Amino acid sequence: PREEAYATLQEFRERLIQTPYNHNTNKLFISASIGMTEFNSEVDVDNYEGSNAVYTRADQALYEAKQTGKNKLIFF
Repeated sequence: PREEAYATLQEFRERLIQTPYNHNTNKLFISASIGMTEFNSEVDVDNYEGSNAVYTRADQALYEAKQTGKNKLIFF
C-alpha cells in the first residue's frame, strides 16, 4: 500500500542521513532525494504509454525533491 511504501522510504531516508560512512579517516553523511508515485489503474493499466507516465511522474517527483532542498521524499 502507498502509505506503507511511503513510510518505509521515509524511514530509509532518515536512517541513511543518520548513519556515518567512514572513508579513510573521514565520516561522511549521505542524504537521499526520492521521487515516488503510484500506479494508477484507471490511467496506466494495459497501456505502454501509461507505464511511461508512471516513470515520468516518479522522475518529476524526484526532480522536485532535489530542486526544493534535497533530502526529501516527494510523492506524485
